[in-house]
Amino acid sequence: DNGDYFQGNPMGDWMAYEHGMNEGDIHPIIAAMNTLGYDAGTLGNHEFNYGIEFMDRVNAGANFPVVSANFGSALGATPTEDMLHTQPYVILEKMLTDGAGTEMPIKVGIIGFLPPQIMQWDRAHLEGNYAVRDIVEAAEAWVPRIKEEGADIVIALAHSGISASGYEPGMENAALYLAGVDGIDAVVTGHQHLVFPGTNHEGDGIDAEAGTLMGKPAVMAGFWGSHLGIID
Repeated sequence: DNGDYFQGNPMGDWMAYEHGMNEGDIHPIIAAMNTLGYDAGTLGNHEFNYGIEFMDRVNAGANFPVVSANFGSALGATPTEDMLHTQPYVILEKMLTDGAGTEMPIKVGIIGFLPPQIMQWDRAHLEGNYAVRDIVEAAEAWVPRIKEEGADIVIALAHSGISASGYEPGMENAALYLAGVDGIDAVVTGHQHLVFPGTNHEGDGIDAEAGTLMGKPAVMAGFWGSHLGIID
């Protein structure tokens, strides 16, 4: 999952403002994701709308890791020295069946990113206690470590949109330039609530028909469960 998963409809507000999350409660959307068998998720900007404590209680019920490599309580001299709020990545061991029907093990690295602009959008919950790192800067530091730990492929869960306006540090929609980081094999994008492949994006490095960013497969699956992004 790409983030923005428990805010945005009346049920989300009711859980946050009326019902609340007590110790041991399972949020309805997390119950659904557990049932569907999600392998991993990342934080979007709207996860912060109800405060960090509420977010952490929601995520505590997940049967899958929630990863985010560029958000924490303090930044260090380098991204790998940041005091992150969640684990930056996870390596999942899976069995893959090839075209000939042969099973073989594969290690899939999954790393997550969120837009640095959360520090403005949810300043009341974050200011003075948390910090955010640039998406591409964090990726360039963490992805080599994932490869060193034996990941055969690396998938980036980027709660960040697609823009060909040129890379700028701290940019909100950095998925195109994230795809250009060595070692990343596929990108699951989001945040803009649009659909990719499709007619919403164009520019250098974007193939909206083939569904690639910098030559790497990528998806953006709309919003409100409108689409499912599949990378084969």
